[in-house]
Amino acid sequence: MNTTNILSVRFFIKQYKAKNFRAPIYARITIEGKSADVSLKRTVEISNWSAETSQAKGSRDDARSINVHLDRIRTEISNVRLDIDKDPFSKAQSSNSN
Repeated sequence: MNTTNILSVRFFIKQYKAKNFRAPIYARITIEGKSADVSLKRTVEISNWSAETSQAKGSRDDARSINVHLDRIRTEISNVRLDIDKDPFSKAQSSNSN
């Protein structure tokens, strides 16, 4: 088993799905070159999104709330990956239970 598994989490908005100038926020999770996009069920004003930092711009309450949520999501994803790496059989067990 390769112990240097690569995990990447990037947040972005889908502007083409915007309604009333608010776009849905997505997480792109990439593990070992395979990626999946997941909707976070949150929206942000397009003008208040920074593509460079992958987070909401500004210090207003709504921007802070979104950024705290993104930090929590990133941490949860990282923790799940750490748990999988600690127990190499958990992946095999979950595959066998399907």
